[in-house]
Amino acid sequence: MNELFSLVGQYKDVYEMLTDPDIDDEVVYDTLEGLMGEMETHAEGLATLIHRVDMELDVCKKNKDEWALAEKVRKNRKARLTDMIKAAMKSSCASSPNGSQPSLLIPLNGCSLKKSWLTIKGIM
Repeated sequence: MNELFSLVGQYKDVYEMLTDPDIDDEVVYDTLEGLMGEMETHAEGLATLIHRVDMELDVCKKNKDEWALAEKVRKNRKARLTDMIKAAMKSSCASSPNGSQPSLLIPLNGCSLKKSWLTIKGIM
């Protein structure tokens, strides 16, 4: 990047050469031609870098969209599984002979389903 600014400074020097009557015009044109070649080389490099950054941005957007979808799927799965547990507990409570609510303890996952099918600790 600094080389690009250096080239701009060199162009200013060439402009000053144009106004100097002691310097041959052919020398000035040769110098300009060389500077233009360097400028094209640097511009091509920057264009390549810009293209690479654009591609990285596209990948970031794609990954962001994929992660958002994965999050949505997992939230829906959690809600569906929670609803299944609630329905099963409600069903078993209704069919319980004494009308007491069921109690489940699942220590492996840190879930405790006790006293009320509406409160599922660790899941909701």
